[in-house]
Amino acid sequence: MTQGTLFDLPVGKARRKAGETRVLSKDEIWREGFYNTIQLWFVSLPVGTKFIGEDLRRYAIHVGMTRPHHHNTWSACAARMLRQWFKANLIERDGYRTAEAKRAHARMYPQYRKVAS
Repeated sequence: MTQGTLFDLPVGKARRKAGETRVLSKDEIWREGFYNTIQLWFVSLPVGTKFIGEDLRRYAIHVGMTRPHHHNTWSACAARMLRQWFKANLIERDGYRTAEAKRAHARMYPQYRKVAS
């Protein structure tokens, strides 16, 4: 494999979108439940609250949501919510924070701050 085939941002973005579409095309009832649950969580946050994508999953589990059909569904749904809030100027990036989930291997994730309701 050459450098040219290893690094191709447009291809990477297309593959990410295809993967999200694939996992989100299944289990529509779960997905809509997640979106509704997380939207209620977000509305309840005071302006200035900082969070990472992992916090969306943590809240959903806390309120009793079942796990989705595929583990990638969590991040696909969270990513869509974050993009919507970002485009609506409801959140902004605010540095990075280490994930706490064991499977995340202490990975650094973008941290967001709620700036509007």
